Amino acid sequence: MTLRLSWPAGATHVRISGDGGFASAHHVPVAATVAWTLPSGGSDGARKTVHVRFETGDGTPLGTHRDDVILDATAPRVRSARLARMRSARRYDVVLSAADRTSGVRQVQFAADRRRPAALAQFRARVRVRIDQRPRFVRVRDGAGNFSGWRALGAPRATVSKRR
Repeated sequence: MTLRLSWPAGATHVRISGDGGFASAHHVPVAATVAWTLPSGGSDGARKTVHVRFETGDGTPLGTHRDDVILDATAPRVRSARLARMRSARRYDVVLSAADRTSGVRQVQFAADRRRPAALAQFRARVRVRIDQRPRFVRVRDGAGNFSGWRALGAPRATVSKRR
């Protein structure tokens, strides 16, 4: 994960830890963003606490702070996906249903070939897709960056006309 920091005047280093005792703390120079890995353990959706202590060059502490983080390591799921209709040679309407129990579904991606997917787009239940070839696969991405597996797009529903 990436921590965004703002530090007090005089701080040159920061200690980052998963516990308030700062056992096995990560000690780095202060920066606007710092990459850090949450300690493993606990269930998905579990609340974790990040502890941060700013220090001067000689190790004098300038302040200790903490923040809660919700861990989302579970992939979202595409419940259903089908082409609603073809608007033109490169524009399609797709109807989707997807879910993620922790951070929510945020983006969707289509592909005619899974090795060359189209750009990510904002997730909506009905999406207008612009793609060079008919989309055959779809996947979604949650707020934590986890992708679902690829799912084949279903064909458009046939319309039945009633005769009297």
